[in-house]
Amino acid sequence: MNTTLYQELAARNDAKKDTTMKTAYVILGNQLLRNHPAIVDSKDDDVIIMIEAHDICSKLNYHKHKLVLVIASMRNYRDHLLSLGKKVEYIEMDETIKFKQSLEAILTDQGISKLKWMETSDIPPQKMLIDVCTKLSIS
Repeated sequence: MNTTLYQELAARNDAKKDTTMKTAYVILGNQLLRNHPAIVDSKDDDVIIMIEAHDICSKLNYHKHKLVLVIASMRNYRDHLLSLGKKVEYIEMDETIKFKQSLEAILTDQGISKLKWMETSDIPPQKMLIDVCTKLSIS
């Protein structure tokens, strides 16, 4: 096989890999930014994940008005993302929704191979996102 043909086949193979790699972005309730990297950097087929998780909302003794404000803001932000043509996986709250399990289910169902998120100052969510990626072999 001549070198040029080999390089052409290798390039086609690399192009196929790039098109099959699905990327997802996680947006947390305290990261609803106008120019969030998920808005700026995402491609048409990328998925933006937002989860209203009962375990997160009940972790600390948050004031109920604060929770209502955060959840309403998340839903408004979801609608904004949809109006921009973004693909959004959004899970609304109920008492059985757990963040980690919901995230793992979405990543598995969608065949996600790369997960991106804004670094958070909270150590537990940061660690949990890294653990999920490690468990599911996601980069």
